[in-house]
Amino acid sequence: MPMSTLGLSLLFGNLPYRFKGLTTIGIIFYLLGVVEFMIITVIVLLRFMFHKGSFSRSIGKESEAFFLATFLLSIASMICGAHTYGHPVEGSRLASTLRVLFWIYSAAAFTFAVYTYNLVFTKHHLLVPNMTPAWMLPMFPTILSATVGSIVASTLEPGHSFPILICSFTFQGLGTMTSLLS
Repeated sequence: MPMSTLGLSLLFGNLPYRFKGLTTIGIIFYLLGVVEFMIITVIVLLRFMFHKGSFSRSIGKESEAFFLATFLLSIASMICGAHTYGHPVEGSRLASTLRVLFWIYSAAAFTFAVYTYNLVFTKHHLLVPNMTPAWMLPMFPTILSATVGSIVASTLEPGHSFPILICSFTFQGLGTMTSLLS
């Protein structure tokens, strides 16, 4: 739900044909997406709090662990939306904050992908011939790091944007190779 709402906000923010209220509509969808994300996150956290051991069972069960990727995908959409509607300029606090968020997001996405694929292939001994489309979900946040990086790097000074672009290019290549090998 938050991914689609945040996706609409990004669509409204990047439409080439503008009219007076389009940015306002996009901001409303962005804020609605952030609120949806927060509500769902709180509900899931309450589930983990009231049902002891449900978190470890959730991340240890391959059918549920795959879909934890949607949490990271929503965060990527929020970072991109913050850039779109915050209009950071080079050297601003928002640009620096988004730079830090990019690195945290990229590290979390990569760690999540490695953990999930390790879980799938070692603990559950799933075989590639039995692959389903859901098996690509853990790699999507890592691939989306490339998109987030390209957006964030556009308002950074070259010294900060170059490492982000290299990381983005690397993660895009990793995603492509993973999808080709699957």
